[in-house]
Amino acid sequence: MSERPDDYLPILVSEPPVTSLVSESIVTELRKSFGITQGPPTIIDELVSILRDVNRRIVLLIDEAQLLIARESENFVVKEKKRRNVQWVRVLVDLSNVVVFLAGLPDFSKSLFQMFIPLEDRVTRKLRLEPLNLAETSNVIRKRIEYFGGTGIKPFQEDAIKEIFSHTQGYPRAVIKLCGKVVEAFLNSEAAEITKELVNEIAIEEGRVEIVEMITDDIIKALTPAQNEVLRVLANSSEMQKPDEVAKRANLTTGGSGNILRDLHEQGFIKRELRGRAYYYYVAREDLKRIYLRG
Repeated sequence: MSERPDDYLPILVSEPPVTSLVSESIVTELRKSFGITQGPPTIIDELVSILRDVNRRIVLLIDEAQLLIARESENFVVKEKKRRNVQWVRVLVDLSNVVVFLAGLPDFSKSLFQMFIPLEDRVTRKLRLEPLNLAETSNVIRKRIEYFGGTGIKPFQEDAIKEIFSHTQGYPRAVIKLCGKVVEAFLNSEAAEITKELVNEIAIEEGRVEIVEMITDDIIKALTPAQNEVLRVLANSSEMQKPDEVAKRANLTTGGSGNILRDLHEQGFIKRELRGRAYYYYVAREDLKRIYLRG
């Protein structure tokens, strides 16, 4: 007999809390689905005992899973609570009627598994979502417009879609966020269509950051290790580099490299040039070259 949608209970933990994996969303879903009245479970053993008796398959999605990772800057208590949470994930995975999905930033799994090796042994599949290309970005926007009763990409002009792709690099969350801000500005204007100029204006306003004019030791120290490594790669490159090339040399994923390059570009650390459908990045600042060439 094939399984029906009613055979599954999806539970979303949108952001894992530090102190307990048993979030408000899990408690709410359990109460609603199973009529639990004796109060929410407060420890993992109580939750496990309830889930073990459920006749439906629990699909648990933990988003922002990188927040489970213990950081060096955190104190001992927080680190121990996070390690406990990761162990609890393993307990849930071992239940026959529970399927757990962990979603997070690129390469989060490597650090997570270093915290608790037995968890890696229980992973059956890894998926990595790459950024959208221009055609896929346009298709996402079109589908959103049609969902709300519109037609095609109207009121967006073709050049406006290209500008959105240029600012977001095809990352879905960034695409939807920027589109929302652009549409809001469009509705408050008297314009007939959404132009690339409007997109650029809103993108700059939303992503406005302080452009670094003078490089100091404090600024360099404030950069993350990954940002420093990307700058080191670019400063020591004789030619402009694409995100995938930077990723290989800096030991990053292409997605992670793209995020860092975009942030560094917005802050004025590096420059970029569009060649065909891809951006190529380089360090033009002599002060940065001196710092990273000597490093």
